[in-house]
Amino acid sequence: MKTKLGNALNTILMLTMLSATAVADDAAIKRQLVGRWEFDGGIIVLKSDGTMNSPIMKWDVRNGKYVEMKTSGHTEAYTILKLTKTQFKIQDDAHGRGIGTWTRITVAESGSGDQTQDTGQYESGLQESQRQPPSNNEESPVILKLDRALNDHDWSALSTYIGNGAVNYFGHKNASASFIRGDIEQDARTYRWTRAYPKRSTFRQYVREGVIYESVEEQTEALEFNGKHHQAHCLLEVSYEDGNPPRLISISLKVLR
Repeated sequence: MKTKLGNALNTILMLTMLSATAVADDAAIKRQLVGRWEFDGGIIVLKSDGTMNSPIMKWDVRNGKYVEMKTSGHTEAYTILKLTKTQFKIQDDAHGRGIGTWTRITVAESGSGDQTQDTGQYESGLQESQRQPPSNNEESPVILKLDRALNDHDWSALSTYIGNGAVNYFGHKNASASFIRGDIEQDARTYRWTRAYPKRSTFRQYVREGVIYESVEEQTEALEFNGKHHQAHCLLEVSYEDGNPPRLISISLKVLR
């Protein structure tokens, strides 16, 4: 009886020690990851408090894996294949198990000042006026709120503007809510992140026959899980009927260059 009890206590003690060791290892990995990294032409800043230089993302190390969490609640885990002072190599646990390699860089190497560390803005070599993330408060134009929801792949936020109606959605006429939701969920599985940087000085709005039309030029970027990086200067256009909430009629994105 004593032997069985002793074995049970030893097992519990061993599991407790292993759990504590795993937590300590995660903390050590996280400390090593803090800093500025370059990946496929973009700059990723990982901060010690778990925030990143993307306002929609946070990061952590859990059970030896690198984890990214979107504000929409979507979480992605990556197996750490290699981590040195200068290189971080990870494999996506889903989406085709793509492999990415990050290289540590300094502020000087990134070609900018230290504002990314302070403001949390993603840095991509764009002009400052183009890098301002869209505000999502009540005073923001509807087009910027829609833009944020699309880049977050946030169906919950976008659906408030659609309801059960049909929308002319990026070239698809009379797209249903279920079609749009499926498209957004597919994008979340395809892209590691998507970002848009509206140029506020180009924002335009007019009303015709009770319909509100808005447009804004923006720099767009997207990184697929397979490593493909996309970047373009675009014109985002929307039309909607005013209301609480507004009802979206159409949304389109034209590549300008």
